[in-house]
Formats: sequence, C-alpha cells, structure tokens
Amino acid sequence: MRFNIKKAWWPAKDITLVKRAIRFAARRYGMKDLDLKVKLGKPSKRFYGFSSYDDDSGFKIWIYPSEALLRTVFHEMTHVKQQWYGELDLNAPGAPRWKGKKCKAKYYKQPWEIEAHKLEVVLLKEFLD
Repeated sequence: MRFNIKKAWWPAKDITLVKRAIRFAARRYGMKDLDLKVKLGKPSKRFYGFSSYDDDSGFKIWIYPSEALLRTVFHEMTHVKQQWYGELDLNAPGAPRWKGKKCKAKYYKQPWEIEAHKLEVVLLKEFLD
C-alpha cells in the first residue's frame, strides 16, 4: 500500500495518527495494493472529510481537523473500500450506483453512507482495542 499525504500545518502527532488509521483500515478492508492520495486540510465548517475516485487521479481522501478525526478517517476509508470493490460508483451517468443499482436517495438514506457511518464506529473500536 502506498499513500501520499499533503499537509499544510497539521501537528506531527495528528499526521502520525492519520497514517496509522489509514494503514489499519486498508489492511482491514484487504486493500494491500491501494494507492491513495491524502489531503489534510485546514478546519472546515462544512466538512469533516470526503473522498473521490476517478480513473485519471485514482483514490483520494480529504480530512479536516475535528473532534471526530479517527471516525472521519474510517468513514472516508469505507468509501474508498466501497469504490475499490465496485460497490459504489459515484461517477455513473444519471445517478450514483450502489451495487449496480441507481440510487437517488438523500444523504442520510444513501446505503453507502449508512454503511460508512456504521463501519466508522466498528473500525474505531477495533483500532483502539
């Protein structure tokens, strides 16, 4: 697994924690050949994090400082897992596809968000144990 972290002003201990969490999640999800770009941003009132994938740029996650740092990393890594295994296609024409079916649900009803919210808690517990 390779990942490249771009950061501006993050403290070294937080960068180390994010790296450990990413490695943990990638191993947990069986993504040993993952090539991931990580952007550690400045505080945001809108986001804790988000992820993306496209054929040209590959997998990317953005993480913003918050009280939910580890949960955010695990949430976004779950989205990476979903796209890695072809469960989620956010670039599908017309509407995102979840497990091959179009889904136009609102954010909290989207099945990939439901899974990510559930697994962020599971991974956090496993990581801390």
